[in-house]
Amino acid sequence: NKGLAIALNNGILQCKNQIIARMDSDDISRNDRMEKQLKAMKEHNADIVSSNLIEFDGDVSNTTLTRQVPESHKAIMAFAKKRTPFNHPAVMYRKSAVEDSGFYDDYRFFEDYNLWVAMLMKGHKGYNVQENLLYMRAGQDMYKRRGGLGYIKCIFRFNNHLRKIGFISFGAFLKGIFVRIVVSIIPNGLRKTIYSKALRK
Repeated sequence: NKGLAIALNNGILQCKNQIIARMDSDDISRNDRMEKQLKAMKEHNADIVSSNLIEFDGDVSNTTLTRQVPESHKAIMAFAKKRTPFNHPAVMYRKSAVEDSGFYDDYRFFEDYNLWVAMLMKGHKGYNVQENLLYMRAGQDMYKRRGGLGYIKCIFRFNNHLRKIGFISFGAFLKGIFVRIVVSIIPNGLRKTIYSKALRK
């Protein structure tokens, strides 16, 4: 196991077609997901398209939260300064745009977010379908992974990278790591509540 970034890059290199759709093995796509995202990609001349999604715990009938992301490219650019602007399990992108942006890099916990920023900085256009096109499995373990010293180190490294490449200001860097570190050191139950109340719908 050489890491998530290398695995994702190897998968992309094996793809023969230009349009690639991401999905994790334990998630469920709506039957019309591909149709709607391909249509959006064409209509909005987008290089990366995602959508809103619904989280579930255990069984898909046990839905918990809705994760909404901004629709337009302009709104996506602004949102990306603070949080990841695409729901990664529901992403569809052009292989050529990923290649042009340098593929996935080894920023643990932030591999996807880092690629989205690289694509946006390269001028590739994004769009988010304002429908829940995917059901994502999420439970206590997901929130546990977002806590602890190891996660805090990853937060600092990634946000410092965004500052160095000029994507965020020094002030935004300080604000970003402060908020994320506070959320990382609180108890898991409280962390889940914050995600559900403040960071989800």
